[in-house]
Amino acid sequence: MYEIINSTHEREEALTNITKSQEKQKERFNSNLKETVFEIGDKVLLKDSSKEKRWSGKLTDNWKGPYIIQKVIGRGAYLIRTQEGQVLNATQNVKNLKKYYDPKDLQFERDVQN
Repeated sequence: MYEIINSTHEREEALTNITKSQEKQKERFNSNLKETVFEIGDKVLLKDSSKEKRWSGKLTDNWKGPYIIQKVIGRGAYLIRTQEGQVLNATQNVKNLKKYYDPKDLQFERDVQN
């Protein structure tokens, strides 16, 4: 009988330790997260996900674009369009997008600073 009571106490203590450990891991993970947010009109590149499953095309571009953010749907989802104005049917996750820095815009900023 004493062994059963003792084992339930140990089990509760173990569950408490697991919960504390998981909370610490969550805090550490979230402290290193960098949230990427795009605004409407931002230029972005779209990851070419068709290359992930193939071994060929090693030296080809991994990113397609540039595209323009058409609509912010929320929770990291975006609707994008081509520069010609054609809207892509599927929404894109922020993990598959990265900011595009147009060389023309960078040159303009350098000219303004000088």
